[in-house]
Amino acid sequence: MHILLKSLVIALILKEIPCKKCYVFYYKDVSYAVGLPEYLNYTVTVVNKSSLNAELYVLKPIADPYWKIEMHSRIRNTDIIFYNKTTRYCDFGRLAQHNTIFKNMLLTFRETTNLDFKCPVCKCHYFIRNLYFQADSLPLGPAFSAKDGFQVIVTTYIKEQRKLKEIGSIRFLLSVEKFC
Repeated sequence: MHILLKSLVIALILKEIPCKKCYVFYYKDVSYAVGLPEYLNYTVTVVNKSSLNAELYVLKPIADPYWKIEMHSRIRNTDIIFYNKTTRYCDFGRLAQHNTIFKNMLLTFRETTNLDFKCPVCKCHYFIRNLYFQADSLPLGPAFSAKDGFQVIVTTYIKEQRKLKEIGSIRFLLSVEKFC
């Protein structure tokens, strides 16, 4: 019921955007932290405001990683959560068959990274090159009305003794700009 009410409020507050292809996401700010440096190290850089590059060094095999993806924004002084889900990293491909956000992310990742979304994650050097999300690739209609943009936080975990332990996290603050 709570989700239904939020959806109704969003629908009433926001106007529908006629052409998402006229919008592009720009990285306004990117920050990241490594929680367990014995497992991984990475660096992230933004290229030309709209692309992201990353170098990821997995230092120990990770048997069953999890990640939490959060997407939210402030619209009219209200924090709107578009997406908030913790899932097994290894289930990413399967989830992409049933979830539009995962499907579009997987299609984008296949072109930009050597991550294969299989477990265990091997000790290796992984990369992301020119990660760019077109505005029409993510179903985030409310984000187009957010004057301050929106935030994406991805946190990676390992499972130890039936508890999730944070390995690292990355936070993107994205702006949405019209170009046509």
